[in-house]
Amino acid sequence: MSYDRLEEAKKQVDEVRGVMKKNVELVIDRGDHIDVLATKAEDLELGAARFKDQSTDLKRKECCRHVRNVAYIVFLLVIFALIIGVIYLSAKN
Repeated sequence: MSYDRLEEAKKQVDEVRGVMKKNVELVIDRGDHIDVLATKAEDLELGAARFKDQSTDLKRKECCRHVRNVAYIVFLLVIFALIIGVIYLSAKN
């Protein structure tokens, strides 16, 4: 009888050992997956910072371009106003 109990205990120990081995493998795999996710998160963070810098530069360039275009339009309006003023004063005399 004690031999059967000993064999049963060995079977249970082997089962527990198998389950624990499987659990350890799963934890190691999960750790590997976490490392991959951490690397991807770092890459995304760097990409986001790069995107922010590039978008800020683009916004600044577009703002300067807009100011330059407005300056051109104001300059042309002043020239037209001067031309119309000269024509009006010439017609008056």
